[in-house]
Amino acid sequence: MNNRTLEVTIEKLTEKGSGLATLGNKRIETFGVIPDEKVLVEVQKKRRKILQAIPLQVIEASSKRVAPRDRAYLSTSPWQIMSAEAEKYYKQELSQNNFNGLGISFEEMYQSKKLYEYRNKMEFSVYEENNSFELAFYKRAARGKITVRKSSLAHDWLNKAAQFALEYINRQDFNGRIYKSIIVRTNEQQEAIVAIFVTKKIDFKSVELPSSIRGLTIFYSDPLSPASIPTEIISQIGSSEISEIINETELKYGINSFFQVNVQAFQKALALIKDHIDENSQLLDYFSGVGSISIPLNKRLQSCLLVDSNPESIKYAKINIRSNKKKNFKAICNSSEKMLDYINQDVHLILDPPRAGIHKDLLERIYSEKPRKISYLSCNPQTQARELAVLLDFYTATHAQLFNFFPRTPHCESLVLLERKAT
Repeated sequence: MNNRTLEVTIEKLTEKGSGLATLGNKRIETFGVIPDEKVLVEVQKKRRKILQAIPLQVIEASSKRVAPRDRAYLSTSPWQIMSAEAEKYYKQELSQNNFNGLGISFEEMYQSKKLYEYRNKMEFSVYEENNSFELAFYKRAARGKITVRKSSLAHDWLNKAAQFALEYINRQDFNGRIYKSIIVRTNEQQEAIVAIFVTKKIDFKSVELPSSIRGLTIFYSDPLSPASIPTEIISQIGSSEISEIINETELKYGINSFFQVNVQAFQKALALIKDHIDENSQLLDYFSGVGSISIPLNKRLQSCLLVDSNPESIKYAKINIRSNKKKNFKAICNSSEKMLDYINQDVHLILDPPRAGIHKDLLERIYSEKPRKISYLSCNPQTQARELAVLLDFYTATHAQLFNFFPRTPHCESLVLLERKAT
């Protein structure tokens, strides 16, 4: 072993889903491992007094270990190495740990019907080698990319659409580092839309799309930013939107709109939210995306306001409101913390924020106004628990449920339903 290679025993899993080990005064973090395993790891970098490493060899394997499906599993889904039962156990345990001091106990986690082939969105990087391009993912905790043919997490028709996009760019007359990424979105009807993000404004050859691909968009994206954010449309073939059926409601969305990646599991959460909402409620749907929660509720509501800071999401929220004839619904593009005046004690508030949680100004407004009910769906139980710790003086959690929206990854979704306590 060299000074970058260490033999360690994994003591526990962190909130991020990585394994943690100690060796003398060193703390080592690595993905792709299970507690009690003895592994050989290679240190890649040091961050905040923790050595970040990658596993090289499992010396003593856990009985919970299974073979991963993907060569690039560390990049996208580092829990491919554990059984479905182990994944469920650790997600339940890690999530519950955040809530133990709050008096909230989660029901048994709802397991997605599919552990693989469930994702309706993937972002692939692009790697050039010998004047040819390949799909790739960035390596976790290490430099560089790892090439792939597909992702086992994605729908089969999504992977086929990604291969079509790859073949398309390999037929162009230019090379070099001009490609940022390929994003593919699909629906349950086996349709896809594809976006290719490039860092130069160049002309692409036209192409005839297969019937399964509704549209292909080439976006110019600022080369100074690593993110695949559209700056300008270079070319558009076919449609830029796709639709999905949620609770017998058709919802349209675009390549850059927020939409749940596991539709089957999401509908289970939606059913609980629907039961929590009273008829004739005044509904506020914050972080609404295209309206995937409030529009398919199909309940008689006094009013519903959808708020999201993503312009494309709100564009499609308005389209979905009109197409589903929701006359008492309205959508506004703005940050939630700038829409505080709508929150009062009579409303039912829906929250579905990003992993960072809600803004402190929004939390303070909820605390001061005390809406009568809150449905809080979160992709990060840690931040959700932090915020609920502030609110539980005035609220009772009537139901708390975990959902495995993201099988084979360390992530899950948590839903907590709140009612204001009687004064």
